[in-house]
Amino acid sequence: MNTENVGICITARVDSKRLPNKILRKIGKKRALRMLCEHVIMSNRNFKPVLAIPASAENDKIVRAVEEDSIPIEIYRGEDDSPLHRLVAVGKKYGWEYIIRVTADDLFIDMTLLRKQVNFCLSYNLDYTYMGKCPEGFAAEVIRLSTLEDIVREVGDKPVEFVSYYLKREGVNYKEFYPEGAYQYPQLRMTLDYPEDLAMIRAVLSQLPHDANDTLSIITHVKHNKWLMNLNRLPRVSVYIVNYNYEDFVVDAIESVLNQSYRDFELHIWDDCSTDTSVKTISQYLTSLSFEARQKCQLFVNDANMGLPAMCNKAVARARGRYILRLDADDLLESNALEVMTNALDGVGSLEDSKISGVFSHYRELYHPGGLKSKPKFDKKHPGCCMLLRGCVNEIKYRDGLERLEGDEFFARYEKAYKTAVLDDCLWQYRRHARQKTANDK
Repeated sequence: MNTENVGICITARVDSKRLPNKILRKIGKKRALRMLCEHVIMSNRNFKPVLAIPASAENDKIVRAVEEDSIPIEIYRGEDDSPLHRLVAVGKKYGWEYIIRVTADDLFIDMTLLRKQVNFCLSYNLDYTYMGKCPEGFAAEVIRLSTLEDIVREVGDKPVEFVSYYLKREGVNYKEFYPEGAYQYPQLRMTLDYPEDLAMIRAVLSQLPHDANDTLSIITHVKHNKWLMNLNRLPRVSVYIVNYNYEDFVVDAIESVLNQSYRDFELHIWDDCSTDTSVKTISQYLTSLSFEARQKCQLFVNDANMGLPAMCNKAVARARGRYILRLDADDLLESNALEVMTNALDGVGSLEDSKISGVFSHYRELYHPGGLKSKPKFDKKHPGCCMLLRGCVNEIKYRDGLERLEGDEFFARYEKAYKTAVLDDCLWQYRRHARQKTANDK
């Protein structure tokens, strides 16, 4: 295996929205950064490691941590908001043909597996390879530099955080690398992304012998103590509702989510500084729920009106599910909506294409006042009540400042990057009333 032109680029920053300063958090007596670098450096004789961080002053804290912990790694400072551009800059600076991408979330990179993964990538002359069957937190990605440069030419100066979503598509020669059977335990998450993840990592390591933090030791321990996985288990689906002055409708929307046949979801309700009694109405309703139902819900209230596109971006950034669904506060889900759409995206429904990144469905029109119009219809891809991959939505994002038809603009860009499909099922109700912004569109 010729690895002279292969290097490791660790991307890190301090301004994570979900867990700020996570790379500097203490786990036992060590910072997370030191733990990550120990895995990457101590057992590594093949690949040069470089730490790529933003140039902004707030990330000086990472530089000081490297110096204080005497970590033997070179640091590159570059583009603040785009890990993609930092990766390319590092690869070009060191003359690498392939970049091993390691994120600051993945503290337990397994170098034995990584060497096999690199050999697999070079042997098949791939542009990209990833490892999806081992636990999160142990695997890296191997990417050809020229493939990343192609993406930069495509996106220009646009910041790109979720690099992987540009790599798993037509035109890129990629394959998944499968580790040996003992390593295949993908339901385990030992990555550092949410506060719950920090609790999980601290709990597991506190129960293991000193420095017994190799992959198989951790997997074996968790298999014998499966309750640990409840500490940072993520919902499969995130549903979010953005409400502004829909006190008459929003509880119906919430109830339609809580009545779903599919139960592996979280529901985030975002109120955009309503001037009616929406917050009181929502709060009273949530208070009346059973403990189990309340556990699925969170209410967030803005102290200033941001507008729907900005609120959607904020909601997506806070969501934790693999799939995400936006439900407008005046619409309703049918009781089987999440089940049908999740099954479709998981590959156990009516879809055969594993590269589908979103599903839409037919709907019925609910007139207020007047009742339900029973004939199902589908006339355009509406931003509400479709299920999309959360990472893809986070990458595309809604365009701030649009006052209406933000969904049309969003999907024009989304479908240039990702494939979607329309299900035959009628899975939601679109409420027609005089106060909606699109009341006169049809």
